[in-house]
Amino acid sequence: MKSRQMVWFVALMTIVLSVALGAQQPQRQFFLLYEDHVKPSMGDAYEASIKDMNKALAEAKASAPVFEMMAFTYEDFATYCYLTPIPNYAALDAMEPEWMKVSEKVGKERWKKIMEANAPTTDGFTQMVVEYLPALSYIPAAPRLKASEMPYFVDYYYYVVPGKESEFKDLAKQFAALYKSKGISNGWNLYQIVVGESLPLFVVGHDAKDALDFAEWDKKDTVAMGNEGQALFAKVLAVCRKVEARPGSWRPDLSYHVPPPEPAKK
Repeated sequence: MKSRQMVWFVALMTIVLSVALGAQQPQRQFFLLYEDHVKPSMGDAYEASIKDMNKALAEAKASAPVFEMMAFTYEDFATYCYLTPIPNYAALDAMEPEWMKVSEKVGKERWKKIMEANAPTTDGFTQMVVEYLPALSYIPAAPRLKASEMPYFVDYYYYVVPGKESEFKDLAKQFAALYKSKGISNGWNLYQIVVGESLPLFVVGHDAKDALDFAEWDKKDTVAMGNEGQALFAKVLAVCRKVEARPGSWRPDLSYHVPPPEPAKK
């Protein structure tokens, strides 16, 4: 993973999020999505470098929110992703200084070795800002599985026709209502890419135990929705340029969670 020294990108995100977050809507949740494009033949070396970096962060007791990274991988043997919550746009300004600060705390020589081990394993990286849209997602009252029981997922990327974003969101709301009316126990989450490429772009994430579990229940849910579901999905396709399915897995072994604050001394 690169050290995120992209001043122009942080500046752009600051402008976008200052507008989005300036409306004082605490229910909105944004994430920085960082994607490493790994050479397929060097996956093991890449993962070793990330684990070494996380170990160094833990030893340095890196506790700033910018270090919170929830990792996941897609099944293309090349895409490793990290989600970092963004509470407000001020957090973006803090990213580069915090990474520079922790590299000094880890030790310049050790940090250099970690970066040198990581560098030849990748072909580049991409950064995006993602907004979670809970009001347009489907959260069942009684989920079939707990979050801890669903390490597998399938993300559907909906590349929407420019100008059709509102229509797509309305269709998502209708789909959520249909799922609820049928009592379906499998939920899904809707995200919108706020800053990135190929916009407008929405992502619908479905979690499951594994590929077989997903396929089995996806078929059952499709049957349960019947003709209503088919007609609604046809409307979704009509406002999209392209739809892409991307299966993957959550990677707690590559994630880093900031330690809880130490209790105040009496």
